[in-house]
This record gives sequence, C-alpha cells and structure tokens, in this order.
Amino acid sequence: MNPQTISLTELQKHLDQTCKEKGWDKNSVTEVFLLFTEEVGELAKAIRKETGFKGEKKT
Repeated sequence: MNPQTISLTELQKHLDQTCKEKGWDKNSVTEVFLLFTEEVGELAKAIRKETGFKGEKKT
C-alpha cells in the first residue's frame, strides 16, 4: 500500500482488516477510536526514541 496514492476506500478496507486482526471488530466506534489513539501514541513514542526528539534516549 502506497500512502501517497491510497484511496479512501482502500484505507477503509485496510483499517477494517487491521481491526479484525487486532480483535477490535467487536468493539464500539468509541472503543476502537481509543485503541487506535493508543497505537498512534506508541508509534509517536517509538519515533521520539529513534530520533532523540525532545531528549528521548535511544535504547
């Protein structure tokens, strides 16, 4: 999947598949939003560690 050229329909299909893989497909929209937000936060923390942004130490 190329993020530069993905269509909205393709993104929706990808997110649907991701929710199924993570077992989120039985959760409410609010719960999925919270779980997704948590995943984004973990990604942001990993990027900070990798880049050393704002004093994060590489491990």
